[in-house]
Amino acid sequence: MIKKFPKCPTPTLLLCVLCPLIFAGCYYDNEEYLYQGDVVCDNIEPVTYQNFVSGLVQANCNTCHNPSLPSGGVITSNYSDLLIVVNDGRLRGAVNHEPGFSNMPQGQNKLPVCDLEALNAWIDAGGPQ
Repeated sequence: MIKKFPKCPTPTLLLCVLCPLIFAGCYYDNEEYLYQGDVVCDNIEPVTYQNFVSGLVQANCNTCHNPSLPSGGVITSNYSDLLIVVNDGRLRGAVNHEPGFSNMPQGQNKLPVCDLEALNAWIDAGGPQ
């Protein structure tokens, strides 16, 4: 007795089955990204360059925006240069991913909600040192 093997499924059928499996892995499952509205922040008050902002830009900005490598002509590694992009609105636009600005950090999600809240409060206060 000869056994017959089933025919291979058509390429279309394979695509219909495999595509949902492939695209299911492309999902932002970062808790802070998903539940941004539910975050309660306990930021330092008042926010200053010395007590918060300098550390934030050191961790997220200075690699690309320093005197040796001023990407986009922006330097964030010292207070006076950072204040230039605060005063002209580029810092707020970039970190909040506003239309018309280059999203920063480049190629990444927005900064964590509490960091953005503190940074925006600092910008609103005029960037106190």
